[in-house]
Amino acid sequence: MPQALLDTAEIGVLLDSVREQRCDAGLLRRFDVAWAEGIGLDDYGLWVSVLGMRLRRIPPGRYLRGSPQSEEGRFDNEGPQHSVTISRGFWLGEVPVTQALWEAVMGENPSHFEGPSRPVERVSWKDAQAFCARLGERVAGLLPRLPTEADWEYACRAGTTGARWSEDLDAIAWHVG
Repeated sequence: MPQALLDTAEIGVLLDSVREQRCDAGLLRRFDVAWAEGIGLDDYGLWVSVLGMRLRRIPPGRYLRGSPQSEEGRFDNEGPQHSVTISRGFWLGEVPVTQALWEAVMGENPSHFEGPSRPVERVSWKDAQAFCARLGERVAGLLPRLPTEADWEYACRAGTTGARWSEDLDAIAWHVG
């Protein structure tokens, strides 16, 4: 299975090679990331770049989905908090897809608020699926897909258990009160 080796204890071999700057094409093929234009390791973990976009490796794991009944800001329609297992790791874009990347892959820019480094907007779910399919055709072996709700929450939580990773909301978000 593609990228399955990244979810085993052998990932340490790749991480050590990246850390020591001795990662070669053979090792990238072995770990099914030969499609990566660049690879690195920083304080946040393993990353690869493809067409100028940085992807972060989200390892498999468990988390509590949802919020506890007592959490401030909890919606009345939220179900009970429950354990979720992410059995396979996945790659997730570090930032939203930019207009430059969308245009490079799709050949057009549907955005109203134009700027190459701005996120693409005015796209539907079907458009996003088409983008993933074309990106996969362009970068053989990448296997891009949209994250599931569980993938997204797991990645956003990043190992934390509270409503947000910092109580200083101004430091982590744009918000109105």
